[in-house]
Amino acid sequence: MRQGMMLLFCAALAACGSSSGNETFHANLTAAQEIPVPSVGNPPPSGTAVFTNNGDGTVSYTVTGANTTVTATGVTPANNYSGMHIHLAATGLTAGVAVPLTTPTNGSTSFTVTGTFNQATITQAGVTLDQVLTAMRTGGAYINVHTSLRNPPGEMRGQIQTGGL
Repeated sequence: MRQGMMLLFCAALAACGSSSGNETFHANLTAAQEIPVPSVGNPPPSGTAVFTNNGDGTVSYTVTGANTTVTATGVTPANNYSGMHIHLAATGLTAGVAVPLTTPTNGSTSFTVTGTFNQATITQAGVTLDQVLTAMRTGGAYINVHTSLRNPPGEMRGQIQTGGL
């Protein structure tokens, strides 16, 4: 009986683990959330991000953005997208890059990017995929988009939250 209860407890604990699938997260990206607040146009940049924990050690994402300060192809000097990342920090705080995401294609003020990340993609030393997912569940992670000339520290940012948009 005791052994059966222990097995049941272990199975329940495993079911609650951070690698469970069908878990969705979202972020609403705005320039106002970025630190420091960037120099942007009117209307200011905005976007959305949706992340799905696939339950197999991968997280899929779709990120959209509009009204960025990126310049059209062929314009000099060019202000390009220079990165898009997940950082592990609470609202109002900053941190180094934990997970690099696919950088939007240059030359357009609007974008949609899809991709997937896993443990091998995480660049912050000592950080696991489970730790990234825990931070996403608890409001301790944000996504931001960087541009090369106008806003290298970040053009727009959104705190990652549980649930879909």
